[in-house]
Amino acid sequence: MIRVYFDWNIITELKKPDGGKHAGIKGLIEKHRAALLTPFSNYHVEDLIKNNKTKERLDTFVKRDLEYLEELSQNHFLGEDAKGNVLAQIGSPLKFLDTIEEDEACIEELLDMENILSSFDALDLGEDQIKLSDVFKNIYKLQPVPEDIKEMPSAPLVAKFFPNLDQAENYWDIIKDFGNFNKSLFSDKNFLKEYRLGVQEVSLELEANPGTWETDNVIENITKGLHTKGIKTTFSELIESSLKYQKNVTRSLHFCTAYLMLDFYGYQSDKLPKPTNSFQNITNDAHHSFLAAHCDILVSEDKALIAKSKVLYKEYSVNTLVLTAKEFEEQIEGLIHYPIGNPNDAFQHAIEFLNNDNFLESARNEGENILLRDIFKLPMFYFNYFNYLIYEKVEEGLSMLTFRKVYKNYSDFVYYTENIQLLKKLFECLGQPNDNLSYDEVEKELVFSQNTELKNIIWSFDEVHFIIRREIKESKLCLIIVVNNKNSETPPVDT
Repeated sequence: MIRVYFDWNIITELKKPDGGKHAGIKGLIEKHRAALLTPFSNYHVEDLIKNNKTKERLDTFVKRDLEYLEELSQNHFLGEDAKGNVLAQIGSPLKFLDTIEEDEACIEELLDMENILSSFDALDLGEDQIKLSDVFKNIYKLQPVPEDIKEMPSAPLVAKFFPNLDQAENYWDIIKDFGNFNKSLFSDKNFLKEYRLGVQEVSLELEANPGTWETDNVIENITKGLHTKGIKTTFSELIESSLKYQKNVTRSLHFCTAYLMLDFYGYQSDKLPKPTNSFQNITNDAHHSFLAAHCDILVSEDKALIAKSKVLYKEYSVNTLVLTAKEFEEQIEGLIHYPIGNPNDAFQHAIEFLNNDNFLESARNEGENILLRDIFKLPMFYFNYFNYLIYEKVEEGLSMLTFRKVYKNYSDFVYYTENIQLLKKLFECLGQPNDNLSYDEVEKELVFSQNTELKNIIWSFDEVHFIIRREIKESKLCLIIVVNNKNSETPPVDT
């Protein structure tokens, strides 16, 4: 299946009965439901509940929208846990209702360090209990101010936005000052805009408006701007520097930090036009972009999100396609492999991919006992699953076409439903395998079995043999088509 991550600005239209201004996309989803996998994330839910936390709105608007998310995603969840680990699971968005509390604490309260530590005091530690908040505070107070932080207050920008930093006597004073800064950042968008502008004035000397930069030049231009201002660092080094005090730098944290850096350094900065917009909108967009990097396509109408995603996908070699709603409508049917009626059609479609337009490289190693090995990038998803083809001419009269699902993005998983959908299509097209296994038996073996032994399911049609097998490491399936003109009854699938 083709994974498509829809930004919330697309879903808000799709949830309307007629699909709103994205009726065309809604029609395409309905038409190609079996070919498209459209996951929801915890950041979709956050976008939804941000301003809908009263009981009345939770029971009406939120529940209704979560029901549509359930329909759209077919319960495919793609999200992150508190540690930044990516979760690909099957589960209903409605389960989030149980985790949402009416009038939940606002972000400013959650960033108040005094409140955070005081929450530990509610723990029952017995008759002789002590205040854990005091314990933690005293630990931090015993730690001196790091040398590099002592030098920071001399910078005008730091002095303006961290007014108490020069008076810090210990690490607890620093924590409080940074906590106050973060509260202002999330609660006051004018503070955010002023700070963002201050960062740009102090750090960058730019030759042109960043909004006009080409995607390929953005990172280089920011680095040049830093150098012109006398800051001898690169954009990448800037990110690493900002994360040096983090104990666990996950891929998510690194990516989202880079996204926020682009915003703060003036590249397609979010204008936050709505009264309720805040820094949380930008951080949520960063996570949307990160999670979409585990999909084949990201679809959004947010120009800032699109632009920053394209820059970071290029920088981190993420091959996720970034499209507007209009571009998605125009291009998606060209990526879908339409239903195949019989084995001959499947074979003919397969060999049509062997052309110069799709050719990537030859990969035959010196000394290999093989005549030819060429790799092709497919212009569509074969059986709406495979995106790469390896053609091997083993010897005269014997060739193999191996179709694989190759991740050129952050994904390292498949939903089991993706494998099920592929097997259903293969059975529709090829019928029953050689050994008369039923569909249920094949599904059990290739999708749900924990067996680590290589298992081949084979369909034979004269000189052409179709073999489906599971790649044990990532539970993906690969399809091998063997063309054997040597009159051998059994195709050499272990070659």
